[in-house]
Amino acid sequence: MGPALSVVLSAVAFTLHHVVVIANYAQMERSLPMIILATLVVFGFGLFWAWHYLKYRNIYAVWVSHIAADIVMMGIGYSIVFG
Repeated sequence: MGPALSVVLSAVAFTLHHVVVIANYAQMERSLPMIILATLVVFGFGLFWAWHYLKYRNIYAVWVSHIAADIVMMGIGYSIVFG
């Protein structure tokens, strides 16, 4: 398996888990466009993190970056809910 295929398959696996989470938090009937957008964003981050790990071989940088993304997303979610 080549590096490009490895990056894509890693991003797909990363995305599949997050699709389940996104769909459970969103109301499917009213939020399908938002679910699709969020899925594409997650796939993009999955591509970036897989490529970053492949290039630098440093899981800690990817891990810290994911934590930062989670903090931002929780802040956005908090803002939406508590406004």
